[in-house]
Amino acid sequence: MKPDPPFFKDGGTWISEGFYYGRDNMPSPFRGVMTVRHEGENIFITGSGELILSDHNTIRIENHYTAVKSDSPEIRWQSENPVIGALSGTYYLFDDSIVSLFRDEKKSIFGSETLVFDGAGYVVRGVLVKDEVVLSRWALKYSS
Repeated sequence: MKPDPPFFKDGGTWISEGFYYGRDNMPSPFRGVMTVRHEGENIFITGSGELILSDHNTIRIENHYTAVKSDSPEIRWQSENPVIGALSGTYYLFDDSIVSLFRDEKKSIFGSETLVFDGAGYVVRGVLVKDEVVLSRWALKYSS
């Protein structure tokens, strides 16, 4: 039986707060929002937010995901990020967790993200790698 995580609930909104860490390992605060919408067999997840750098400049981060509903504990997805480009991946659902593995078409960019439900929201950890060099890591909390 496939888990039914609250993250994918139709009409859901998640507030995302935490830190991104660049190659210099310095934390940069992040705050954003994600919305989830179902349409037919598709799940659309739209996320955006602002990353505040150490020089107080901000970077806008946007992600647009399209996932296909599935009866299995694996959900395939594709995304478009204005900076990184197109990515494809799979959400692996297990118990209270979602693990996402992803990469670009050239296989030079890849990463993972883990979401663990804590009863009130999700604790999120992730990493993005390009050409075997870690570009960023993140530690976030998603709350509804």
